[in-house]
Amino acid sequence: MNSFSEYIVNNEIIKFGDFTLKSGRKSPYFFNFGSFHNGMRLWDLGEFYADYIYENKIEFDVIFGSAYKGIPIALATTFVLNKKYKMNIDYVF
Repeated sequence: MNSFSEYIVNNEIIKFGDFTLKSGRKSPYFFNFGSFHNGMRLWDLGEFYADYIYENKIEFDVIFGSAYKGIPIALATTFVLNKKYKMNIDYVF
């Protein structure tokens, strides 16, 4: 798999230009987490997080997914940690 940076550019999850965010702030880029809209993309995102956690030996007790978009990220990460690394991790939201 590509690096996370390559993945978000190639899949147009991050876009560069002139954007006005919900806050009203101007930004030269927009990172659209809503682009993780199907099983494959959500699995890929969970795999990026899980690989980073595993490869960097990050110690933690639970994965927290903040409302609302953080919940599927937490779930995807726990699924990949379990399937790929045999780690049975709790999650909360």
